[in-house]
Amino acid sequence: MGEMHRRTGSVQDGRNAPLGLQGEIVMSHPLRLVVRVLLLSSMVAAPALALGPLDGEVGALWWANEYDTEGVSADAGVPGVHAELWWQSKFGVRAQVLGDVDDISSSSDYTAVDVMWKAFSPTENNFIAVGLGWQDMDFTAVDSTVTSVFSGETSGVRVALEGRVGIVGMVYAYGQAAYLPAMDDASDSFTLEEYNDMDGLEYELGVSWKPAPFISVRGGYRENQLDYKRVDLLGTNNSESSESSGFLLGVGFHF
Repeated sequence: MGEMHRRTGSVQDGRNAPLGLQGEIVMSHPLRLVVRVLLLSSMVAAPALALGPLDGEVGALWWANEYDTEGVSADAGVPGVHAELWWQSKFGVRAQVLGDVDDISSSSDYTAVDVMWKAFSPTENNFIAVGLGWQDMDFTAVDSTVTSVFSGETSGVRVALEGRVGIVGMVYAYGQAAYLPAMDDASDSFTLEEYNDMDGLEYELGVSWKPAPFISVRGGYRENQLDYKRVDLLGTNNSESSESSGFLLGVGFHF
């Protein structure tokens, strides 16, 4: 768990809350290395393994999300990258990174890596997969005075679920979900407030279409939610939550 570092600056309306998917990407070193290796291996392996035991996808997406916490909301545009590799259409690894371009006042960066297993897979576009992974989140949130910000990091194990259902031809519906039962506690070294009992839930539902060989286009809806208890200097527990939700579009190279 990274220590909170206080900094000042011009901010938009907001409150204490350690989530809001807006900001430049800053990943912890282990996850950053894993994501880079996965993305690179996806691009290098594509030409040679298109007909072999490995298949997967690497692509980019844009999430037009709205951040909301305790009655305060803000719109944001979040770019991201994703990649997945499957061996023998049974075992796989996937990674996703989401972060903002230029909003430095209220932000968060998200990185997740999952190891997956297809428990039911009659065809390529009809399967149910389960997995375990790790998620890291670097965030910056507005404090209660709306004059300064603090930043920190939290991470934890995630339980993942993914499913696809073929619709017609090269079109399929998909769903992804993850539950984070125990994120690391966070604290503000300036106000001495603590954020305890953190847990998260996220899901994404959408449709993917393959208009040409090796090219896929997706559209859907995504929501992330984080619940926590904010403990002040008097020991008062305040149960709060933050969420980011909105529609997304993406394009990928499939092999």
